Amino acid sequence: MYDDKVIFEDSKQDQCLVMSRNSADGSTDIRMEGEDDLGGTAENDCAQLIPIDGIFGVYELLSGPFVALIVDSELTFQNEPDRYGAGSIEFRRVTKMAVIPLFTTGKLLSEDKQADEDRYLHLLHKTLSSHQWYFSYTHDVTHTLQRFFKLSDEQRRQPLWRRADRRFFWNFTAVTGITACRGADDWVLPVMSAYVDARPECLIAEHSFTLLFVSRRSCFRQGCRFSKRGIDADGNVANFVETEQSLLFKDGQITAHVQIRGSIPVIWNSPVTMKYEPKVHIIRDPIQTFNAFQKHIDQLLSIYGNRGIIIANLIDKKRDQKSLGTAFEEVASSFKQKLDKPLMYIWFDFHAECRKMKWHNLSKLVDIVDSAFKAQGYFCRSPTGQILLLQNGVLRTNCMDNLDRTNVVQSIFARRTLITQLGQESHPGGTVLESPFKTFEHTFKDVWGNNADAISYLYAGTGALKTDFTRTGKRTKRGALMDGWNSVMRYYLNNFVDGTRQDGLDILLGRYKPELKQRSPCFLRPDQETFSSFITKVFVLMIAIFSTLNLVGCTGSTLAMNLFWAMIISTAVVMGTFFKIVKKGGKLGNKLVVLPTLCPEQDYADPKFKSA
Repeated sequence: MYDDKVIFEDSKQDQCLVMSRNSADGSTDIRMEGEDDLGGTAENDCAQLIPIDGIFGVYELLSGPFVALIVDSELTFQNEPDRYGAGSIEFRRVTKMAVIPLFTTGKLLSEDKQADEDRYLHLLHKTLSSHQWYFSYTHDVTHTLQRFFKLSDEQRRQPLWRRADRRFFWNFTAVTGITACRGADDWVLPVMSAYVDARPECLIAEHSFTLLFVSRRSCFRQGCRFSKRGIDADGNVANFVETEQSLLFKDGQITAHVQIRGSIPVIWNSPVTMKYEPKVHIIRDPIQTFNAFQKHIDQLLSIYGNRGIIIANLIDKKRDQKSLGTAFEEVASSFKQKLDKPLMYIWFDFHAECRKMKWHNLSKLVDIVDSAFKAQGYFCRSPTGQILLLQNGVLRTNCMDNLDRTNVVQSIFARRTLITQLGQESHPGGTVLESPFKTFEHTFKDVWGNNADAISYLYAGTGALKTDFTRTGKRTKRGALMDGWNSVMRYYLNNFVDGTRQDGLDILLGRYKPELKQRSPCFLRPDQETFSSFITKVFVLMIAIFSTLNLVGCTGSTLAMNLFWAMIISTAVVMGTFFKIVKKGGKLGNKLVVLPTLCPEQDYADPKFKSA
């Protein structure tokens, strides 16, 4: 690193990537240069030397450009190189990142603008450190094994970033300056937010294999639980996750199965108001909803196969969820009637069917979709590199948040297809909730429980609910207590933290680009009620009650007794107000919650929004 430029060197390459300041307009130039042209390397002069594992991307902030660096990483999984030209499957997890200014001196900022810059950097650091990031120098981590092994020789010769699945290429916008640089392809690493787990030496019957589990999180319509819901005009849904469960056998055979989850694909939201279950708002525009839904299903059919999409909708058939489910059912029915495309829609009320611990009722859902689910098949590649089977179609599962209920149901179908992949359908002793292979069942449940927590932390801020069932096959008292704790924490985080988390995601994904000329977005809403101001009002209320009691001068009362009763009455008023807000929300709840400020969603009071 120099005062006005940064040189990225790779010992395996003669060319260096150079980022320097344009002396004419102060912009950033990115180019490739040979070491000889540079007149030596950083090791031979007084420049600062920083070893890195990769470049996440470049962010233009108010004072100038900052570069996000992958400082360190660890190998999560790597198998032996394929003898038939496909190379090895590799996943590396980022363990340390840093965001540093590209140049020693940046633009001089006013005090207000410097405060904005500090906030942007804090948000970027916070967001980068809160995700599990994965990449590879040689393998397409953004692709399922089926997509990867189906690549043509010509596609395999392309740089990783050019053939990456854009849905899971989280740093795509941040590396656009590098991708535009001729000859810099090797410096572009597609990085994805995901949960990856590899369990070697699994044994079922005579089969020995590694269980490779990957849940890829889409960067499209990405956000927090109540900040991003539903579908956008391009057919992208919130909290979309592609989960791939692969078996890598010792003889070289590979099998894999993919499921997906995503928000209910109609145009809706439920902004926080401190109400425990925020009111659902649905856009009642049949044409707009149908067009977005069509784009979404068409994308799924083109990516996952034309045998069809099975939709398992797990939400309740009462209150707001019923209205939302009805809107979902209507657009799915209209889609099938008008376009006659392979779509199977099932509305399975998870809570109603499984209440009072009737988990065995999940077999009803399995029975409904079983023939269609089996017909979709799974991917299978022989030890000699031949593709024997392809998965054609996909199961799409959702609940309200696509977290807790969704993970339970996905694990059931994952268990079902795994037994099929191993050819053990006829093995006695298994149920829809338990495989007959006790040792492996523990590993399977642990992986799916970890997956539930990982996806939940990033969308809702806490671990998942019902993971005791996912991990053990039954509900426990400890699990119920943890669910209660996580629900309370979700309430707090969703109302008072997620607005800021959403701002961080908007900067990271390039949806918000800071500019000096624009008004600072880092300000309170005109009606924002801060926690400190709320406490001040409570204190004023207590003093007023205390003063009133003193003026009334009840016989035998003392200052200490009056203060005690003032505290009791104030606490009662605050608790009563709080319980009312939790139940109904209201104006005070709207004033207290923290909402995104950088890229807020459309005004929820818009006339074309109609409450469900």
